[in-house]
Amino acid sequence: ASLCEQGEVFRKNDKWYCRVGVKVPLPDVLPAQEMIGVDVGVRTSVARSDGYQGPDLRPILKRQRNRRAMDQKRGIDRRVETSSQRQVLAREARKLVSVAQASGRGIALEDPCRLIRWKAHAARYFGTRVALLASLMGVPVTVVNPAYTSITCPECGFVERKQRHKETFRCWRCGYTHNADFVASRNVCHRATYVSCTSHNGSL
Repeated sequence: ASLCEQGEVFRKNDKWYCRVGVKVPLPDVLPAQEMIGVDVGVRTSVARSDGYQGPDLRPILKRQRNRRAMDQKRGIDRRVETSSQRQVLAREARKLVSVAQASGRGIALEDPCRLIRWKAHAARYFGTRVALLASLMGVPVTVVNPAYTSITCPECGFVERKQRHKETFRCWRCGYTHNADFVASRNVCHRATYVSCTSHNGSL
């Protein structure tokens, strides 16, 4: 990496900081035959199609709200650029990219711009981190439409809104039962694989 000539000096919480940028050469991104689907939620911060589930964000968000309320009561203006929730998602992004690079697979994400409001913020941050790290490591990333990913059966393709009950998914047609976030990650993986195959066949 090469250091950029310009930088930024700023003061925060009575301390001086200097922010500088670097230019990093990006490796070539090779197409992947297999994908790792990822779903971002609150009950499970990250659910992957390979069976991995990240930590629960609800206790972290609760501590964050309690700390913010206590600071307001004491009159403390505590400003942080990276919240506890973002720190967890950043660690999960690094872990995901490392697994994808080691196994030679690509990464499939939900399109943050098409997510519902409560989920868009965390998924957008996670997606940005994954895209940045994947570009540095040469890991391909595919973004898919997130519609109906948590209510579609990954085994038979049957779609019904009432198939998901809180954290559990059960297909009304074939009886497939599993964690709803894991089901969403599998559907994201299937859609990314279909998109990759379609684009590859179209380019031939």
